[in-house]
Amino acid sequence: MACQRLLILYRVSNLLYGVNPLRCYVHARIIGMSEIEAVERVFNDAAPQYDDTISANGWPAHNMLGEALAIQHPVKHALDLGAGTGLSSDVILEVTQPERITAVDISEAMLERLQRRHEGDPRLTIVKMAIERFLAETPVRFDLAVAMGVAHFIRDFDVVISGVARVLNDEGRFIFTYNPFISGHPTQGESRSTSGLTFYRRSPADIENALDRSGFKVVSNQLFAANREHQNGFVVAKKPSSPHAVLAEVQVRPVARGGAANPFS
Repeated sequence: MACQRLLILYRVSNLLYGVNPLRCYVHARIIGMSEIEAVERVFNDAAPQYDDTISANGWPAHNMLGEALAIQHPVKHALDLGAGTGLSSDVILEVTQPERITAVDISEAMLERLQRRHEGDPRLTIVKMAIERFLAETPVRFDLAVAMGVAHFIRDFDVVISGVARVLNDEGRFIFTYNPFISGHPTQGESRSTSGLTFYRRSPADIENALDRSGFKVVSNQLFAANREHQNGFVVAKKPSSPHAVLAEVQVRPVARGGAANPFS
């Protein structure tokens, strides 16, 4: 039993840091699956030990999230992408006190734990869906989007960035972590590595270029020690007000005493 627990802890740590190789995940259950199906299966398996492993490894990203949110503008509706068991949602709810929060994840087992964690909280909406599909289909708009420990599982993270830009209100913020490509690093020196699961790594410059293409302004992009051997990136990006929004605001200002401009004229 103790050996099994250690194996699970090792697996979850690998998921967190993007370690290559993930030899423990090369087994018949995920051979032939799509990438999304494989990630779903692995996180379903890891869910019972996930929170304990995050705590045991001392991953600092959630503390960094809390610090970043402390200077966040008011949030009415927050979006937690790859919400998992709700560790990020906990921070968002505590620091920003949003009116609503939508938590999206592909793993049913992880979301079940999130549901139990916030049982009866009317602010919480849980969605079991791939992140890319949710961002493409939702008609809802948000003031904040968070994606912690997600980017390295997604083949085309540009699609996520552009999707977040679509659903964020002006002045909204996108806060996320990523697994950086570091030339010459023994495990992070590959932009893509596969051993059961595929991890995708981007350089800090690639991340910033992708954000710029979707109209984001990078507030900060810093590397931090995920553990003694691996680094992660932590990004805060802002969606500026569009020139069209500013123009519309000017056009609907009062044009004469006692009257206002017709915004539909």
